[in-house]
Amino acid sequence: MNPKLSVCIISNMIDDRLYQVIDSFKHTSFEICVGFNGLAEGSVSAFQQTAGTVKVFNLPWAGYGATKNSLAQKATADWILSIDSDEVADPALIESLQQMHLPLPNKVYAIKRVQKIGTHKIRFGSFGAPEWKIRLYNKYNVSWNLEKVHEELDIPANNSVEKLAGTIWHLTAENLAEVKTKNDHYARLSAENMWQRGKKAGIFKPFLSAFMAFMKQYFLKKGLLDGTTGWQLAWESARYTYLKYSKLRAMQASAF
Repeated sequence: MNPKLSVCIISNMIDDRLYQVIDSFKHTSFEICVGFNGLAEGSVSAFQQTAGTVKVFNLPWAGYGATKNSLAQKATADWILSIDSDEVADPALIESLQQMHLPLPNKVYAIKRVQKIGTHKIRFGSFGAPEWKIRLYNKYNVSWNLEKVHEELDIPANNSVEKLAGTIWHLTAENLAEVKTKNDHYARLSAENMWQRGKKAGIFKPFLSAFMAFMKQYFLKKGLLDGTTGWQLAWESARYTYLKYSKLRAMQASAF
């Protein structure tokens, strides 16, 4: 019997978080597919031996959206639940998925995502606001776009969006150092994305945007109520914003 839906996860590493994610989505009516990129064949084979019924694929990296689309096409089910390798389902979400009757393909489903850093639930700032992420879709009707970062699903205009009960816990990072490492990576990708779209930044753009990012996170979105963590995240938001526009300016300079 074909699975009700396929849970698709792409990852470039094998760690405890990935196992935690997989365990949270294990259900007899779900297929779990993991697509690895950049890992040695031996590591992928060893993971397969410990992952039970999980389907494992070694995929060439083609960008976030393209790689997710590639994994979705290898999945058995028409309905794809796209999950990041650091997103854990709560029992209410699994129950909701188990009980739902998937309709015709012109509908997509959004899931509430809440952030954690280590064991600390973020309550305020951009990190603290629950996000509704469209993650469940029919792969013959919907696919991921090809943006370098912050990829999204291309959803036809006639599709409706329905919210599911339950939550995915985004295990954002173990600590602030990991947040910084991720932001270094995403700042470069964001700058490349802006450059490809023809965007430019003036000399004051990195500084002014960084200042506004801090003010927004710490004061307007009440990040200060998260104490020291709130201050650190607001500062890191400013640093990330400064980096992406500085990198964009560097690309502008190298073009002349």
